[in-house]
Amino acid sequence: RAAIAATAAFDTAMAGGVFNGHAGTMTIVDSEVRTNGAWNFGGGVVNSGGRMHVSRSVISGNAASYMGGVANLHQGELNVSGSTITENTALVDGGGLTNFAGTARLVNATVIGNRAVRHAGGLFNEAPWVLELVDTAVVNNTAGEMAGGIYNHGGVLQPFRGLSHADIKARAAACERRHDGGWPGWEGLALDGPVDVPVP
Repeated sequence: RAAIAATAAFDTAMAGGVFNGHAGTMTIVDSEVRTNGAWNFGGGVVNSGGRMHVSRSVISGNAASYMGGVANLHQGELNVSGSTITENTALVDGGGLTNFAGTARLVNATVIGNRAVRHAGGLFNEAPWVLELVDTAVVNNTAGEMAGGIYNHGGVLQPFRGLSHADIKARAAACERRHDGGWPGWEGLALDGPVDVPVP
């Protein structure tokens, strides 16, 4: 159990709280990563090319220009289970969790109350990477321009079990793209890329 709080990364520009580098393996269990900051990206947690598992933990109140809460980069493997990502802020894109170049899986997680000034208040997934959500709630996140909840920017998003591609796109088009929108639970969803629909 650990609490990593009130630190800042102004010299290295990233990873205000926790950094896991290439070939590294890190497990965060029953811990808090809160109120940390970085002037460039990754205010709370950065997994850069390593393997990281976050379990039964809270990542909250962190801030950065990009990727305020959690950043998964450089073909990293990130698993988040039974954890909460909340009240993190990005001054540009990716308030809660950003999967920019890797594989990320959230199981029984909650992404709530995060904010981005531009895009993706809750979750941001970049091309061509995979973001999988299992029994995960993405609620009450906000963005100033697009996708308060989830922004899939050309990546592969896997949250929609049992829905056809046409149904997914129709629901996404009906969403209000800035703040809490018309699709309960997935407010402000923006789809720009393939959506994988696993077999129920």
